[in-house]
Amino acid sequence: MEDYITYTDHLFRNLQDPRVLVNWRVRKQPVYRLLDNKQWLDNFFNDGEIVLSCFSKFRKYADEIRGDKEEGDAMIWFENDNGDTDAFKYESGMNSYILCTTLELTNEVIKDFNAVGAIKIHNSTYFGAEVMRAIPGCEHGIEGKCVYDDSRAYRGYSDKMKEILSSDNSLNHPSLRSELMNAACEHELFLKLKKYESQNEYRMFWIVDQPVDSNLLIKCPDAIRFCERIDF
Repeated sequence: MEDYITYTDHLFRNLQDPRVLVNWRVRKQPVYRLLDNKQWLDNFFNDGEIVLSCFSKFRKYADEIRGDKEEGDAMIWFENDNGDTDAFKYESGMNSYILCTTLELTNEVIKDFNAVGAIKIHNSTYFGAEVMRAIPGCEHGIEGKCVYDDSRAYRGYSDKMKEILSSDNSLNHPSLRSELMNAACEHELFLKLKKYESQNEYRMFWIVDQPVDSNLLIKCPDAIRFCERIDF
């Protein structure tokens, strides 16, 4: 099945002349939402019905392929000029609804998820924006490709953090939390262990104003126009 090209367009003000708007286009790669029930495919393409999950559910799955008890956990560490390190363990994403997709349909990933079909999402950004409209209390969203590593600990790079950690009583520094967030850059939301690398996962997050501990069933028929049905 051949892909057709989709784009997202972003407008920015020209720094030399703020009255002028310039356009930047992003060429989008399709992603695939695997489903193990034909009825769920029917439900989406009939009226836009789709189920969003969350990290709390991921942590409870007994199936190792689908579940991960450490989803959302990470440790970021920084090294100063003397070679000393400071590490911060943290949790994130617990107030998010999540849709997991794959960037490539392979026999392995189809078998691992017992998939009978897929929603091929040609433009994940426009799709995500339509889904956002259907989620109560949604504040913002983020999407991106998962990163696979040997552990959930990773090195952070930040000159400002070096400065903060070199100061006296650094743990009470007023900018510590904000600079940690800037350095982490939401890496933990997309961090997975290498044993899951064959999934080639691409994730979409919708952040809401309260903790999430269960799935959400929504209807967003306006999202259908960015999608194509695939039956295996």
